[in-house]
Amino acid sequence: MTREEILAKAHTDYKNNDPIELEKRNTSITVGTLVGIILCMVLFVNELLISNQVDRGLWALVIAPAGA
Repeated sequence: MTREEILAKAHTDYKNNDPIELEKRNTSITVGTLVGIILCMVLFVNELLISNQVDRGLWALVIAPAGA
């Protein structure tokens, strides 16, 4: 086997099991979830301060990732 064949076989064997890619994926999911929660909290507080009403839809969006 040539070097290229060995590398191609290793690439196909570890395509979906690369630990670095899995760690990047997990980190990006965590960061994205936190950013979404923070954004919804900011919108919720903004709505509360401006109109003195509680928007339950935004509150549901803030709590939703905890159930997932």
